[in-house]
Amino acid sequence: MIALYRFMLWFNSFTYKEAKYHFFTTYSFGWYAASYVAMYAGYHMARSNWQGDPLNGMIILFIGLWIFIVQIRNNFKHTRPLVALAGSLAQSILYIPMTLLGLIALFVALAAASGIRPVYCLNGD
Repeated sequence: MIALYRFMLWFNSFTYKEAKYHFFTTYSFGWYAASYVAMYAGYHMARSNWQGDPLNGMIILFIGLWIFIVQIRNNFKHTRPLVALAGSLAQSILYIPMTLLGLIALFVALAAASGIRPVYCLNGD
């Protein structure tokens, strides 16, 4: 994880010198994570015929795909094509495990904040 973080810092400094653009930001991670979650959920909803209509899942899948394409287009708009291609590829690869770890951390934080307590039966039934 430390090596990935150092790579992202190095790549951001390189692209900032080249085109005054950072590839790895909180903003870009949020959009990539949203696109990954939407594509995953949409695919599984369409495949399982969720509520009897695969169109629901296809719409969510295409929304996720649209977000993904807009992010890549944004990279190409701000930098040279070769740098944009390398940065988009790096984002696409590195943001997948970060999204999974982020979702796990989110669920752990929600569970910790929910105040779930064990329930005891005192009357013996």
